[in-house]
Amino acid sequence: MKRIGAYVRGLLPLVLSVAVLLAAVFAVPWSQWRRIGERAAAVAVGLRYPDNESVGRLSSSHYAAVTMPKADVSAPVSSDPVIPPKGDGGGAVREEAITSAPTVAQVAVKNTSGVTYDYGALLEAALPPAEAEGDVQVLIVHTHTSESYMSYYAGYYNAEDASRSEDASQTVAAVGECVAQELRARGIGVIHDTTVHDTPYSGAYGRSEATIRRHLAENPSIRVVLDIHRDAILYEDGTKLKPTVTVDGRKAAQVMLIVGGTDTAELPNAYCRENLQWGLRLHQEMEAHCEGVMRPLYLMDARYNQGLHPGSLLLEVGTDANTLSEALYSGRLIGKQLANVILSSEI
Repeated sequence: MKRIGAYVRGLLPLVLSVAVLLAAVFAVPWSQWRRIGERAAAVAVGLRYPDNESVGRLSSSHYAAVTMPKADVSAPVSSDPVIPPKGDGGGAVREEAITSAPTVAQVAVKNTSGVTYDYGALLEAALPPAEAEGDVQVLIVHTHTSESYMSYYAGYYNAEDASRSEDASQTVAAVGECVAQELRARGIGVIHDTTVHDTPYSGAYGRSEATIRRHLAENPSIRVVLDIHRDAILYEDGTKLKPTVTVDGRKAAQVMLIVGGTDTAELPNAYCRENLQWGLRLHQEMEAHCEGVMRPLYLMDARYNQGLHPGSLLLEVGTDANTLSEALYSGRLIGKQLANVILSSEI
């Protein structure tokens, strides 16, 4: 009995500690625990969640809009990445540029929409103005926010090389921040929303639509909406294509603009012409200053949320075989040339 009594007395501190912990848990409102969880999740994936800065609001589906860590996206990527040995289950990486003869005025167009457009007339016409005055002219979002890039190039990839990441500094979100930084440097107001829409992957476009609608309602001065993605090209033999060109002595991931070209009862899109007009102008400007960086503009029988606003574009920056460094450089090129297009349209 003495031993049992001693054992019970030894358990008392633990029991008291559990009781105190439970009391604390039930004393804290659920909303506060949710915020604590969101902070912990953001910190766990390397995103900023400072106490003294706003990081955006929760959407109806509880996806937190977090700001990109400035140090991560502005610092140069290491020129000496660690190259792992070639393992089993991977494949070859083929580096080459995707080219096509220009359709009109430095712009190559691949049109599978079934609709014919006068590209020359669209290039000559004035770009649509903003619906209202305001500081914000560009909105950048990412429907597939976790799409990421390779950290190295060795002519091969391994099975364990990830094509998606929870670390925003390694994904298309980092590319979007490079675009945003170049626009801001030219005095153009930008909202870069890095909300994670693709967890789960299914339903990502519905969630990004809600994000876009919210920003458009709050900022009617927005002229351009960019949805920045990363492509993937895999051949039957397992080889991945790495579309790359050299611009000013540095490798850049090739960029493809995608525009929905049809307006149907199933997929209404009243802004096909305006979106194509912005796409043609940006493509032309990119080719004029960064020859070869653009893949043919893809005019598709699709919509991709582009029926929400005149000036909506989807960009595929590189593929999953391109390196992060190449993609970030292309992001800066996009930002510089989009700034040229916007500023020239205001003259």
